[in-house]
Amino acid sequence: MKRLRRNVNDSAIAWNLAALSHCLTEAADLAQRASKAMSGGNRNLAIGTIVDLNRNLAQAHALYTVSIELHRSKPVSKKGGAA
Repeated sequence: MKRLRRNVNDSAIAWNLAALSHCLTEAADLAQRASKAMSGGNRNLAIGTIVDLNRNLAQAHALYTVSIELHRSKPVSKKGGAA
């Protein structure tokens, strides 16, 4: 049962980290497009581009938090690490 739980936690962490990577990539893309718009003198487009960025960041934070909590719920080692 311990091995099954570890495998489930590891799978969940892996999926959460993949989703986190996707969220942060999207956020970085929005920021880059906003910066380019601002460099081109288009402040309205720049701000309009990032206005919903808080949704990406909130989702990224939630995925980060879940990944950390899953790790802590079943540490790989009791000798140290991030647990």
